[in-house]
Parts: sequence; structure tokens; C-alpha cells
Amino acid sequence: MKEPTKIVEPKVEPKYTAQSFFAEYNALCEKSGFQIVVQPSYISSGHGTFETSLQVSVGAMAKK
Repeated sequence: MKEPTKIVEPKVEPKYTAQSFFAEYNALCEKSGFQIVVQPSYISSGHGTFETSLQVSVGAMAKK
């Protein structure tokens, strides 16, 4: 005898928004005392122009 077909609902992961990411990132920064720091640098391309490069690092947050 064949068993009846079961309908399986897909597991839905919570959707992250920019606002929820921002809130969680701020909480992490306050907890750890560090933040992601991005600084632009300009590199000569050798033919009279410059390229922009972003240097990413982790730095201590400013004291309040």
C-alpha cells in the first residue's frame, strides 16, 4: 500500500534588511570597541592617470 504524499513547506530563513544589519553591526562595534575603517588611496597607473583603491582595516573606535 502506498503512503499518501506529504507536502513539505520550505524552511524560510529570516530576511535581513539594511536597517537590521546596521543595528547588529553597531551593537558589535560598541561591544568590541572596534570598527571597520575604509581609506581611499590613489595609485599611479603608469600612463598619466590614477586608480582609486580602498584600503580596509579594523581600528579602535573613537572615545566618547
